[in-house]
Amino acid sequence: TQDDVDAAAKAITDAIAALEAAPVLGENDEILYFVTTELDDGTVSLKYAVKAEDSNCTIIAKNGVLTVPETLNGKTVTQVASLFNTATAKPLTKVVLPNTVTKITALMGLCSQVGATLEEIVLSENLTAIPGRAFQNLSNLKTITIPSNVTSIVSSAFRNLGNADTNLYMDAVITEESGASAFKNITGTIHVRSDKATYEFIKAAATSATVVFEGEESGSKVVVNGTEEFINQNNKFYLIL
Repeated sequence: TQDDVDAAAKAITDAIAALEAAPVLGENDEILYFVTTELDDGTVSLKYAVKAEDSNCTIIAKNGVLTVPETLNGKTVTQVASLFNTATAKPLTKVVLPNTVTKITALMGLCSQVGATLEEIVLSENLTAIPGRAFQNLSNLKTITIPSNVTSIVSSAFRNLGNADTNLYMDAVITEESGASAFKNITGTIHVRSDKATYEFIKAAATSATVVFEGEESGSKVVVNGTEEFINQNNKFYLIL
């Protein structure tokens, strides 16, 4: 009947459209499966899916780089529970989190093989805390920057992280309240760019790393236009009248 012909034609059209919409994957690309959970404020938290059939969204890791989008399923991503599990097959070298993310938990999840290949993590500028074990045992990591909005780093956050070529850039102000064990056995170089108090704390805590201070010296004076004198306190400049 004509209805059967029309139904068959529609099925063919739909199949062609599905093929055209399917992502084109390169040799080193991989589709990763995730679950988004809606939060009270209408945004979502992101977590890996143990099985593909349990997921409600996917992200393509392009050539070893996983870039988390700002929105998934029409909802803003503000939290990341974990990104990897032991089913992750292809090696990842870089992870990028959008600036919409304000909270992370066990970012690396259960995937030990990611720690052997991951070289760079780009964190959200609006992140406020680094949880315990977030970056523990990432032995191959080369660079990570802790943004200035972070006020808390929990014990074991960077435990056993890095190697001789690792560079951790600290833009946050961190005090003794964060727990010295957060930096236990971290290796490489920690570049403190916030304040001298943070430098002194991390230098005492990270005994296996090289810690260098790259911020402004508190109390340094600067002459502007030959007349106005400013004094620097923790990277803020105040006019002396």
